[in-house]
Amino acid sequence: MDLNKIIKENAISLVLFLLLFNYGLIHFCVLQTKVAAPALQDYGTIQVLTALFIISCQLISLWNFTQSDNKMERIGAIALVVVLQVYFMREADLHHFFTDKSVAGIRYFKNLEMPLLPKLIAGPILLLFFVCFVYLLIRYSWFTLKAFFRGEPWAVAVGFWGSILVLSQIYDRIDWDDYDRFNPEKGGIEVPWRIKLIEEYMEFMASAYLPLAMVLYIKMKKKLLSGKTKNQE
Repeated sequence: MDLNKIIKENAISLVLFLLLFNYGLIHFCVLQTKVAAPALQDYGTIQVLTALFIISCQLISLWNFTQSDNKMERIGAIALVVVLQVYFMREADLHHFFTDKSVAGIRYFKNLEMPLLPKLIAGPILLLFFVCFVYLLIRYSWFTLKAFFRGEPWAVAVGFWGSILVLSQIYDRIDWDDYDRFNPEKGGIEVPWRIKLIEEYMEFMASAYLPLAMVLYIKMKKKLLSGKTKNQE
């Protein structure tokens, strides 16, 4: 494994991380609250950009579906389109149009107090998402993991996306009310927006790697096909 080669090939992922990290510092520490806070809240600029990154990746996947002659690749591409559609709907908080509760957990469907219609809408969508996600996991996870440890740029970009997204969800699980400093009932203060909304920015950072990973993956495939063509000649 040539470390220098890996670093050079993954320069764009490293540069993107540093760019987004430093802009985060500017957004949270330099911009005025009246500008920075609304951008991170529901339906703010950052959330819109997150949704657009996901949609761009979805469109690339759909394009791959139309251009591929391989049946299994087309199935994988359409499965990814479905998964990204639900990912987009989740990040855009579209479920807020009919409920304030999260529809991703089984508790929502077991709660008899919740209206039936939203369950009938969300249930089949989540089931389809689960089927497509499991298919992609079974078919591509080992392939992606091996490519990641080889330092292939597209897989490293996927690694950045997955790592940042997982960290954002772990951060989102923090219950700040457990800390006396941020519990008004115990003489504390309200959780500052800079702490509360870090998760939103992390999700934005993660989503930026999706179109990058797709473009690098297509570049890798074209390189492989070009090499096969030359060998045949």
